[in-house]
Parts: sequence; structure tokens; C-alpha cells
Amino acid sequence: MLPLTFSELVIFRPPHLHSKLESEKEVYKGVGDIFYIRKFLEASVHGLVGHMTRDNQDQFKQPLCVVYYKVDWKLNPKGEVFTGYVAIMIGILNLI
Repeated sequence: MLPLTFSELVIFRPPHLHSKLESEKEVYKGVGDIFYIRKFLEASVHGLVGHMTRDNQDQFKQPLCVVYYKVDWKLNPKGEVFTGYVAIMIGILNLI
């Protein structure tokens, strides 16, 4: 298989998954080999706090901290953001 030619590959995260602890996009500037692109996508696509569904649950590495919560979007539109930061802090504290 021939290497791909491109200048960079960019993953943009949707606004509801933005956080202060990571950028809104991930940029790959490496070799155009499919092996390295696939490794980059697997490592970067979900960020620190991903949105797991039944369709993508096999893409998350174990062990996994899963947080279930209900957000009243009319009363508190930023409720998910706060819960996401709590989950990020738990993850960071467990890495240390």
C-alpha cells in the first residue's frame, strides 16, 4: 500500500465535548501510513472525556470510569460541562 500524501489530518471535537484541559482539535502531521493514522485516530478521537454510546463502546480502553447523569437542559444548559470536568479531574488524579 502506498503512503498517503497530505499536509495534516485534523480531528475537530463538537462544542459540547470541549474542555479547558485539551484543545478543540487534534492535529496529526506524521507519516501518511494507514497504520500510524489509525493509531492516531484511536488515541485521539474521544479526548479525555468521550461520549460513550452502545455503538462506540468497544472503542474505549479498559479500565473505564463511566459517569451516568441526567441533565435538565432547560434549567441548566451547562450542567453537562460541570459533570465532564469532574470526570476529567477524577481521571487525572487516578493517572498520578
